[in-house]
Amino acid sequence: MGTYLLVIVGPASVILAPLIPNISGVEALVIIALTFGGLLVF
Repeated sequence: MGTYLLVIVGPASVILAPLIPNISGVEALVIIALTFGGLLVF
């Protein structure tokens, strides 16, 4: 189940994070890293 979530949510975070208004590149990378890291815990 975790692998399926990683495949779906991981790339979605890469696409959606830069679209958040008023967010820097570093903050977008942190959001993406936390998404992948959080999914690896499950």
